[in-house]
Amino acid sequence: MKIFKCEMCGANIRPQQGKVFVDCDFCGCTMAFENDVSTNTYDMAQAVFAYWHADGYYYPAAIVETYEHHAKVLFSMDGIEATVAKEHIVDTQEAFRTFRFEGDWQKEGYFYSGQITSHNPLIMHYDDGYTEQIKMLQLRGKRLS
Repeated sequence: MKIFKCEMCGANIRPQQGKVFVDCDFCGCTMAFENDVSTNTYDMAQAVFAYWHADGYYYPAAIVETYEHHAKVLFSMDGIEATVAKEHIVDTQEAFRTFRFEGDWQKEGYFYSGQITSHNPLIMHYDDGYTEQIKMLQLRGKRLS
């Protein structure tokens, strides 16, 4: 099976059969994979942050299909597939430069504002002074004006 490199830290990542999203063991970054069932081969899907209209935040997702003006994405947090306009899809590296993030504190479903202070590993420093190592799927963000 082909070995892929983590987009954040460069560590080796192996796709897992039946899973679209796999976490990097080293930095916790979530990677997305597409499986060609006919040949049982994998390709890395493009990891992005995509806009979820219901609450106005961008969440980690993988592009499943692209069209002229929109793309079908699979959100990593809950596995929901949605069609999103291309202007509401942001590359992960650009998002880290241009978003204000909230992190899901200790994976309990409560999001708090803060700054990502490290990408290797992914460290979130919350506005209230707490810090934790998180995974990409624990993030949601909004564009800075």
